[in-house]
Amino acid sequence: MKGAISHQDDIGDKGRTAAGSIQLMSAGTGFFHSEYNLEDEETSFYQIWIKPARNGVTPRWETAEFPKSPALNKLQLVVSGNGGAPLQMQQNTRIFVGHLNNDTKIEHLIEGKAYLLISKGNIVVNELAANKGDGVAISHEIAANITAMSDAEVLVIEVPGLQDAR
Repeated sequence: MKGAISHQDDIGDKGRTAAGSIQLMSAGTGFFHSEYNLEDEETSFYQIWIKPARNGVTPRWETAEFPKSPALNKLQLVVSGNGGAPLQMQQNTRIFVGHLNNDTKIEHLIEGKAYLLISKGNIVVNELAANKGDGVAISHEIAANITAMSDAEVLVIEVPGLQDAR
């Protein structure tokens, strides 16, 4: 979101994840790591913890860039447990992101439950107004209709296999 975070671990990974990038780290069977703000500016980012589907996975760290182009008709899949994304995780979860220009309207189809985070701007999602810093839990819906009321950035965490008892 802003600034950068530097990472180093005991399995040989070392790098810098700047705003506009995604860092995926799996501690798996265990490793030592450190993260520091080595920048001359404030660093602000989301740190999201998702429990892996199984124990004993190999530790790893990797990064990928956010899509730079504005989303026109769909959000971009950036992390998945089932392929099709730049970063893979050990869970049946999908993470989508998008930069939305003012007045952009997107219908994001939902599988299971979802959680939408607004990291910039103002949006309306399924008739609910939401602003920078807000989160919106989505259940019992087949789609999230997102309208950008200003230039905005959103992140959607989706858990396809998780359904509500109805």
